[in-house]
Amino acid sequence: GMTQTTGGSGGSGFTERLLALLNETSTATTYKFALLLALINAAIETTDETGEPAAAIPVRTLADHVLSMYWPHSDPYPGLAEGPVLKQSGTGQAEILTEIRKFRQSARAGGDRSTIGSARFDLGYGQLLGLAEWKLAEMPLPRLHKLGNSDDRFIFDINWSEKTTRTLYETTDRLVHLQPGAGSELVRLAPLIRPLVERLWAARVTKYNRLPEGNIDEFLFARARIATGNLRLELLDLQLGRCFYTGLPLKPTEADVDHFVPWSRSPLNAIENLVVAGRRVNGNKSDHLAALEHVARWREHHRTHQSDLSAIALANRWQSAPEPTLGVARSIYLGLHQGVRLWAGPGDFVPVDTAQLPTLFAA
Repeated sequence: GMTQTTGGSGGSGFTERLLALLNETSTATTYKFALLLALINAAIETTDETGEPAAAIPVRTLADHVLSMYWPHSDPYPGLAEGPVLKQSGTGQAEILTEIRKFRQSARAGGDRSTIGSARFDLGYGQLLGLAEWKLAEMPLPRLHKLGNSDDRFIFDINWSEKTTRTLYETTDRLVHLQPGAGSELVRLAPLIRPLVERLWAARVTKYNRLPEGNIDEFLFARARIATGNLRLELLDLQLGRCFYTGLPLKPTEADVDHFVPWSRSPLNAIENLVVAGRRVNGNKSDHLAALEHVARWREHHRTHQSDLSAIALANRWQSAPEPTLGVARSIYLGLHQGVRLWAGPGDFVPVDTAQLPTLFAA
């Protein structure tokens, strides 16, 4: 029969159990990978000023993260024998992907559903989100922890089972309750787990589509340069025409949009995570974490300009997410150890003084 154990998530035990789940190949779709990444993203975005992620995450929040992962996968993939998009299931197509395709194809004239960012402004998006939420509640959430005939719920618990109908599910709390310590473990392991999950996901899609062992990672998870055209000029205006990091005057032609918290740490495109920097400075910062002097200026920038940022986002149909952005930054910075070196400017790295962090990240 089923054995069910629940329990906290002490140190290495958590890592070992997570690796065992990732190596379990019996699932017929890529949902498990999407769900794990969504859990990591949500834990990171809900980190509070003590460095702790939220204890419970709405399934709807996870559904929004999952839709944003599958969205680019619903673009045509060149040279497929069976249809325009990559299959994400061993039996036909993953339903979430099919629903995204239907939603994108039924866009009204003038409506833009090409990216999830613009689609979130679409009236029909709520319905698509509801479908994705139910799909997660029905399939991967009750099954994620299954390994052989055991069901070791070491990451989270839920108040429904595989047999629950949609009507019944909608009477539950619709929350994923993280086990004590599990959220912190997900945040801590994120830089290692994310690339591993993406590799396994890409391998699975390669197999489902009987593709030659190629590099489809680039298509599925490309750190695509987002089209930030109008945004760049408006953000530069907000910075009074100066580079965010050096404070030097900047010609629009030499200005780049930079993810303040690097994309490699968290795929967060919200306007609050975007600043404008000189091209050379931006190239040099790359995936490094910015020094605390920059963090202090970034927090001040938000305090002063949050209403301007929200207005620019709205005018450009762009995501504005002040709280999740702050959560992401907290999740990374509050976990730093004394003396870790942070990027202060081109070629200049300074040790972090962790004593300053609580003040910097207070509400």
